[in-house]
Amino acid sequence: MTFDNIQHLRKKAEKDINRAMREAKADNQPEAAALFKRAGITLLTLAQGIEDENHGNKTKTH
Repeated sequence: MTFDNIQHLRKKAEKDINRAMREAKADNQPEAAALFKRAGITLLTLAQGIEDENHGNKTKTH
């Protein structure tokens, strides 16, 4: 996984977290929860990509 891909996914998750915080502050809990979930999935995707690369798992298609 290239550094650019890592940065892209990190920024994507960060934007979702920031939006979730704004929604939570506005008392829109369902939207905040959805955005936090989306950020979490993005971070899991990032971690999985790095882990696959470190363990030589090149069989997955993205």
